[in-house]
Amino acid sequence: MIKYWKKTLFFLLLLVTITIWFINIQSPKQTIRVDYVDGNKTKIAVSKVLQRKHSLLPIVIVAKKFSGYSPNTKFFFIFQNTQRVTFKYSPKHKDLVRFLNQKKYVATAFQVIDRKTVNGTQMDSFDDRLRIIYSENGKNWRRLAANYPKRSIRDPSMIRVGKWWYMIATNGNFMKTSDFSHWVKLKWNNGTTKFGAIWVPSFFVDKEGNVHIICAATYPNEGYFQLFVSDFDMGKGEMVGNWRRVTGGYLNQNNNSGVIDPHVAVVDNKYYLWCVRRDDTDLLLFKSDDGFTDFSNIDVKLTPQKKTSDDAYEAPAIILRKKKIVQLYYDQYRQEGTDFIYSGEHLRELNLENMSLSVFKRLKSDFLIRHMNPVINIKKY
Repeated sequence: MIKYWKKTLFFLLLLVTITIWFINIQSPKQTIRVDYVDGNKTKIAVSKVLQRKHSLLPIVIVAKKFSGYSPNTKFFFIFQNTQRVTFKYSPKHKDLVRFLNQKKYVATAFQVIDRKTVNGTQMDSFDDRLRIIYSENGKNWRRLAANYPKRSIRDPSMIRVGKWWYMIATNGNFMKTSDFSHWVKLKWNNGTTKFGAIWVPSFFVDKEGNVHIICAATYPNEGYFQLFVSDFDMGKGEMVGNWRRVTGGYLNQNNNSGVIDPHVAVVDNKYYLWCVRRDDTDLLLFKSDDGFTDFSNIDVKLTPQKKTSDDAYEAPAIILRKKKIVQLYYDQYRQEGTDFIYSGEHLRELNLENMSLSVFKRLKSDFLIRHMNPVINIKKY
């Protein structure tokens, strides 16, 4: 009797196994999307897409590791009808402001979040996320593990005034935070000026310590970009909106492309303006006494010799190292058909006294940095 039941049980298990195997090999593939988000449900990495045959048996997906983050859930069981799972992460550092205060360099950047990085390059897209990055030497950078705004943010710039960190970006994005977890949306103020497109706004501080915003913008129904400046009220944390045009040299020309990506810094009591001429996709440098008018062209080749006509450069920004020596950062990319392929942020040391340049180097980081811009720090106000 016992032998009979053993044989019966054996054949039943064999039948179940064969049935499951047959169902699995006959079933179509199942697509599972895995997302990785922070506490604000903002993506922190490119989503992963898995494919497997439909199965009656579950599989286990384990949370990926990301520097500075802890997963709230370490794994998920994936069943037959599961099509999407989301791993949520929390920053390990509870006081992110204190953490940043200990870093020598802090900057903003953005990360394209729906394209993989392949062999050190990444195709452009417009699914962008704000990133705060930090470094001890200006060459090796890491992403701050924070809870970022859940919105597309491109070309950010940031200034710290007291306890608030103000962020501006392309398309009129204007926000503030005090802890890098909670973000407050603020009003972009055009004042009496009617703009069409607004690109790459950037904070800068003048000789007297006042804060301004410079941006590239078009008038409605006009295709060329001009540079404009507005004051920023540090006490109220507001954009004043008294926009006036930046003039001088090539900046006075009205053509079909204009200039974009402005970055202003005071070095040795002079205003230096870096920007990009759109029709040439190369970097320009100007100098002025007042930061708003009478900018004069400086004839210097800031970027390496182009290997092909499709090579291009954008998004200049600087960190002052010595009295007249700056670290110049810029993005490098190339065009392939209708696609733009970026190879990340690059660095050259520039001596503003004799305009000598070091050999360019590519920044090292834990993601492909786009449009790096140093954070201006006014701790006491």
